[in-house]
Amino acid sequence: MRKKYLSALLFGALLFASAGTFTSCKDYDDDINNLQEQINTINTTLSELKTLVGDGGVSSVTFDESTGVLTVVDANGTKTYTIKTAAGSVDEVKITIEGQELKVNGETVGKVGDTVAVANGELTINGTATGIKVGEYAILDNQTTGTVTITLPDADGKMQTVELMKASAALTAVEIENSYIARFDAFGGIWQSDNNSYNILWQKSQKSNPNWKGSKGAVEKNQLLIGQINYVNVQVTPATYALDEQALNLVDSRGNIAPVIVKATPNNRLMGASSRSTSSNGSWTLSLEIDQTKVNTSNIKSVFDLDKDGMTSLGYALYVNGQPYTTYDLSVNTASDEFTPMTDNGYINVTSGADMYFIDTDGREKTVGQADKLPVGTTNFYIKRADLYDFYLTFEKTNKSLAEQYGIEITEDGRGVIIPAGAEGVQITATVHTMSISGNVAPSNETAITNEVTLQIAGSEVTAETLKTTNHVISAANPLSAITVDFGDIFAQFPAAAREAVKNGDAVLVVESDATKDGFLMKTRTYDKGGFKSDDVIDMFTFDPVTNVSDNGNIELYDADKKQWFADKDDMLDLKYMALKVATNLNPNAVPGEYTLTFRAIEFDSNTTTYGNELIKVTVPVTVSTPKFTDLFNFRGNWNDAKTEYTTKITIDQDKDPALLLGTAFEKKAEGALTTRIQLMYDLVNNQSPFVGGTEIVTDGTKYITTNADQLMKLDKSVIYNGTTGLKNNNLGVKAYYDLFNAAGLATPEYDNFREAFAVTSDDLTVKLQKALEGITAAYYVNGAATNSVQLLTGNEILAGSGTVGKDANGLFFSFNGDDVAVKYTNWYKVDYDKDSETYSSGAYNAVEIGGYNLALEKGKFQNSTKPTNAGDISVTFVDEKNGLEYNWVGVADNNKSYSENVGVNKWTNNLGSTNVVIKFTDATGMTYQMSPITLIKAKN
Repeated sequence: MRKKYLSALLFGALLFASAGTFTSCKDYDDDINNLQEQINTINTTLSELKTLVGDGGVSSVTFDESTGVLTVVDANGTKTYTIKTAAGSVDEVKITIEGQELKVNGETVGKVGDTVAVANGELTINGTATGIKVGEYAILDNQTTGTVTITLPDADGKMQTVELMKASAALTAVEIENSYIARFDAFGGIWQSDNNSYNILWQKSQKSNPNWKGSKGAVEKNQLLIGQINYVNVQVTPATYALDEQALNLVDSRGNIAPVIVKATPNNRLMGASSRSTSSNGSWTLSLEIDQTKVNTSNIKSVFDLDKDGMTSLGYALYVNGQPYTTYDLSVNTASDEFTPMTDNGYINVTSGADMYFIDTDGREKTVGQADKLPVGTTNFYIKRADLYDFYLTFEKTNKSLAEQYGIEITEDGRGVIIPAGAEGVQITATVHTMSISGNVAPSNETAITNEVTLQIAGSEVTAETLKTTNHVISAANPLSAITVDFGDIFAQFPAAAREAVKNGDAVLVVESDATKDGFLMKTRTYDKGGFKSDDVIDMFTFDPVTNVSDNGNIELYDADKKQWFADKDDMLDLKYMALKVATNLNPNAVPGEYTLTFRAIEFDSNTTTYGNELIKVTVPVTVSTPKFTDLFNFRGNWNDAKTEYTTKITIDQDKDPALLLGTAFEKKAEGALTTRIQLMYDLVNNQSPFVGGTEIVTDGTKYITTNADQLMKLDKSVIYNGTTGLKNNNLGVKAYYDLFNAAGLATPEYDNFREAFAVTSDDLTVKLQKALEGITAAYYVNGAATNSVQLLTGNEILAGSGTVGKDANGLFFSFNGDDVAVKYTNWYKVDYDKDSETYSSGAYNAVEIGGYNLALEKGKFQNSTKPTNAGDISVTFVDEKNGLEYNWVGVADNNKSYSENVGVNKWTNNLGSTNVVIKFTDATGMTYQMSPITLIKAKN
């Protein structure tokens, strides 16, 4: 028994009764029953296979006839199913569409539109047998429907069929990116100023060219010749979708298929002149060829026209496998009249590379006419002329011998060159044979146009030596300091002849930035002269014998002793350091990151000012970073061990409002780091600012309120205070932010993004707020021990505070922030003694400080019923819990002998045996602090 694989890629109008890939197990009249007896088991039944695979789709289904293993690969991995069978050999048969031809194994057997079917176990085209047998046991890979159908017997010999979706069939969207011309929606001609049109040009050939060797073949007189057509780029989703394997058509709104052939190729060109990234991931270039079996000189004016007026183009949608994936935004714009040449009498002149281009290995468009150098490998050319029909290259005369010497060949289609290794640095002249849509050929006996083009092959690249990474951390003391690169002994790795060329002035030194990404700390410029071209030059050494700095003064070179290194007298082995002078060449678009710089020595002929081969190449990795916040500042004060939470009491400002100041939370650690320049970014509290004032900013989509660390910020009582007894929001989220370039003279808008990119930000921090007088206490002591039961002295006096809290204290004390204040009459009022009368009297009010605040009492009382007068005042109130009476406390004097420090209780009710008194403090913001009650017991008189 023989088996064959039939792999079919079906496009357009191709109708396939059983379209796809067949794994056939019966080409001849083998006995089915004997075959079924050889199939013993399948690990998972086919009926269960679809459930296991799910909706993700399969990427491949294969059958190994030698082992009987069916392998299915889906998004979750590989699954195998074993069918025990004595399978024979397998032949692979592939059916493809190429242009308008239907091919089997590369042989043309029909054309698009032919009906392909299976009849009597044999593949037929339009009813005619092809000799390709197809059995009933098969794996069908249907490219048209995006399915794989498996038909095999199960373990019992019963035929089973399951249909699985292919992963590659999940095309969800096609988006038009752009076309070669500005009008993205058109397949038109290449723009030419001499025809002033974007239309596709066409003309009847004015002569026959039976010996034309271009890929389009011989041309007859009056044959329709169509010029160059631009392309359209599209982006597919998912990006992995293989658009080049699908049937592509342009279809108008009435369902008519445009008479064109649409092809897709991966788009590896750079998208935009300044971009460094390619769009090859999901980006495809659609090219167009007009089907001249359906389009001729009589209908080319109107076949793509909506109303045949030559003015309004038909709108087409891109169809993929028979389904529309774009709106009707595409058009095919052909000229309404036959082209009449305006220059060169209808000949295409590309002498010296005019209008000739190629795409380099980085995806950049290069010009032959500007002496852009060709890399080793295959390079294909294209000519931007709307009136060009065809072209090919040859090497003539001595150039033919030169090409043979170095093995340089013309590609099979004649439109490119193949350059082998060993041909680096060679310059060779090619003759470009062009045919215009007039049928005119150049060069020829009929025109003086030579079309000789000089091709310059890039010199051999030196194997680069790589330095260890230079880690450049922005300094707080000197943020614009130079980047110092240590070459070490790297130049000893290069030949002495290369080093000598530099010393003899036969080479220049070039420093280039990262060619793969923007954002390095120094600006780059484009250099294009004498055969050397680079878009990434930071600077080039011209070796001025006086200054010995680079031509723009952005780089300096030094020896091991940090003395200037001179190229005209010092060997490269003595070159040890390179200083990149950031301050003179700062890039306002810079960002921190890892960059790869290149240091190169290139041959240079000062007489002809031309550049040659590369002599020395050093890869210089440079990491540009900022210090951590903790590298710049220490955390000072009441921080937790992790330095993530800072606890602080609320400050009271001069307006007697609550405020916050974090100026003492940080201290300088690194030279040049100034705490006065720390900015704080506070989170909003329930979408409200916790402050009255502050600057609102939005960073990364989050709104913050910024203040300076040394700035006293007034708190919004409505957000922070909970009445007069507590705080409803006492945790504030904050980040510390430090602008390294604050004082570097970069205060213009041009550097706003730059300064933000290099700003140093702390981790997320929390400020835990406490009330201004948090921790204030009042206590009565007896022999050093606190008690809440006070036995009044004779005359209902409270014993004056004396001694030391924590040791031998007696009487009443107030304590706050480490300060202890004895409660006695003379602590608040000045007491005078009259020697003549031997009497005492109270005088002016004495302010008593406790923890940075003043205890404020009304004159003549031991209490203040009004709000403190000043921001630093604390009022004290003594209130009877039973009747709400506020007590006045007065000093007791013996006018004959002494003045008592004890304080007496006024307004004592004689029949009251004892009462509880609450001592209450009030700060200037109105916040109250109520102590635990003290029981006063009436004196035993």
